Amino acid sequence: MKIVYLKVSSWQGISIGATHYYGNLHLNHDVEDVVLKRVLDKLAAEELTKTHSRIGMPMDYEEGEETVSWNGVQSIVDHAKLTYKTHYPGVEVLVIGDYVDCEPKEWVDGGSHEIKTQMNNLFIYCRALTVTAWIEATIIKTGKSMIFCVKNG
Repeated sequence: MKIVYLKVSSWQGISIGATHYYGNLHLNHDVEDVVLKRVLDKLAAEELTKTHSRIGMPMDYEEGEETVSWNGVQSIVDHAKLTYKTHYPGVEVLVIGDYVDCEPKEWVDGGSHEIKTQMNNLFIYCRALTVTAWIEATIIKTGKSMIFCVKNG
């Protein structure tokens, strides 16, 4: 089963005045990531122009212009659900998360009902555990020794 990963990022809390989110689709190291873009309508172009002027970065955005910035996570997820199979034909499942860590990922689209249910149950279960408890629970459930990528925080 081929899985594509949707990584959502933001400069909020890092860069003064940052309000937007960004989304990339990642399949594997052999294929270039897809940066998700949207076309600005008149209102969105005006809002971006005002936002950048307010923080001292004057820019003129025009209706019809493409941008990589999104107003919220859900808008990125919705766009990714509509386009990931176009970008990566043959991919069966879209998940939210970074491909470089070993944490369970939140299922977004694709696959069978059974796959969706199993992925979401594992995601919910593991989110409720500490990292140590997650490792112990996984080893107990599977009876296998495993190597884990654990990220701090």
